[in-house]
Amino acid sequence: YSTVQSNIGACGGAALYRVSMIQEIGFFDLYFNTGYEDAEFGLRAKLLGYECIFDPSAIVYHKISRSINKVKNDLFLQRIQTNIFYTYIKLMPRRFLLVNIPFAFGKYILLFLFGLFTLQFHLLNLHRHTVYRFFKKDIRKALQARSMFYQKYEGRIGYQDNFLAPSEFFLSNDLKRLMAKFPS
Repeated sequence: YSTVQSNIGACGGAALYRVSMIQEIGFFDLYFNTGYEDAEFGLRAKLLGYECIFDPSAIVYHKISRSINKVKNDLFLQRIQTNIFYTYIKLMPRRFLLVNIPFAFGKYILLFLFGLFTLQFHLLNLHRHTVYRFFKKDIRKALQARSMFYQKYEGRIGYQDNFLAPSEFFLSNDLKRLMAKFPS
């Protein structure tokens, strides 16, 4: 990337935040342990009208996932996906959820079928545990956090005009990643 551009949020430690923003919106959600907390923080800031700018002239030396690779296992991968579900339920505007939930459900059915037809039982088991964990243990936490967020910032959330416009349909990106695994 060679131009300054706005995005949803910064990744990891490659970011500078205004203290006034942190004082207003809070810092990381205590639900998170490791993984995806930066994405939730950035999305929360975006919804509350803050902007994240990518500047290609900034130089950051970051050994991506260096510490994460030491603890990366199935439980970690399940937790990351659970964190994604939590963030999605907590922060996504209602109309965005209504449009995308059927497709997200379809995505998991396709992932299940893919794992079944390719005999990737490890993948099936990983997805099964993740979905079970979230809907059995964590959905209430996500709904409670959603309620608190939308009550606290009622009238302040600025997604009507600028939030949905730049979003991409996730399924096309997932299909591209999947097809890249199978060369022609």
